Amino acid sequence: MAARCPQCGSFNTEFRREFTGSNATIKRYNYHSKHSYFLAAGNKKINRIRDHETIGFCKNCGHTWTPQAPQRPESSGGKFLKAVGLITILGFIFLVSVALSINIENDKENALEKKVGTSVTTTANNIGPTQELSLDDLEYEIHYDDELWLTKYTGHTDKVSFPEYYNIDGNDKMYIRSFVGTFKGIPVKSVIIPPRTKRIIGGTFSDSGIEYLYIPKTVVTFDGWSELTNIKKIYYAGSKKQFKKLFAGIDPENYFNENIIVYNAKESDMP
Repeated sequence: MAARCPQCGSFNTEFRREFTGSNATIKRYNYHSKHSYFLAAGNKKINRIRDHETIGFCKNCGHTWTPQAPQRPESSGGKFLKAVGLITILGFIFLVSVALSINIENDKENALEKKVGTSVTTTANNIGPTQELSLDDLEYEIHYDDELWLTKYTGHTDKVSFPEYYNIDGNDKMYIRSFVGTFKGIPVKSVIIPPRTKRIIGGTFSDSGIEYLYIPKTVVTFDGWSELTNIKKIYYAGSKKQFKKLFAGIDPENYFNENIIVYNAKESDMP
C-alpha cells in the first residue's frame, strides 16, 4: 500500500534510498619495521562507510520527506505488568515502614521497667536550708532504663530538695525526670525541683499546701497550676518568656500576683 504524501495528500508516492554522505576511518602505519603484517610502514588504510537514508517522494507535487518509523503501541499486558510492579514496590515500602515503627514501639515497651522499693544504695548530700531526700523517703518507678519517676513522698520533713542524681542498682547516674502525684495530699511548705526534670504531672501538689516552689527551666510540662492555692513564691530558673510558654502561652501574671513569681532564680534564692 502506497504512503500518503503529507503535503498534498496524494497516494502517488514512492520511497527511495538516497546517498547522504560517507565517513572515513584512516589508519597510518608510521612505525619502522622490515615487515608489516598488514601494511608496510608509512602506508595507510582507509575504511569508508557510505550512509544512506530512506526518502519519501511524491510524484504529483514533488514533495520529499523522511518517513518516521511507526511507534509500536504498548500492549495492555505491558501496562498491567508495570502497574503491578509499581504497586508491589509501594506495598513493600509500606510494610517495611510499619515493621520499623512496630519494632521501635516494642523496644520502648521492653525498655519500660518499673521498680518500687526502698532497699537501694543512694547518694545524697545535704545542701541549703532544706533536706535532700534519699530514696528511703520516696516511692519511684524507672522508665526506659534511665528515667526516674517519683510517685510518692513518704518522708516527714516539709522542706525538701533532691540531689542531682541517685545511684540505683549500679546505675551511677539516675536522673529524676518526672514528678507524678508525688506530694498529693502530703503537707509540704517548700520543694526544690531538681535540674533535668521534664514533667510535673498527676496532681503532684494537690492538697499539699505548698508555699514555696523552685522550678528549673528544663521542665516542659506542668499540669497543676490550680493546685498551688497557698503559694507565696514561685522561683523559676528561666525567663518570663520561657515561663509563659510553660504556662500554655498565657501570661502567668494574669493568674498569679506579679510579686509571686521570681524569674531567673537560683536554688539558693529559696527561703
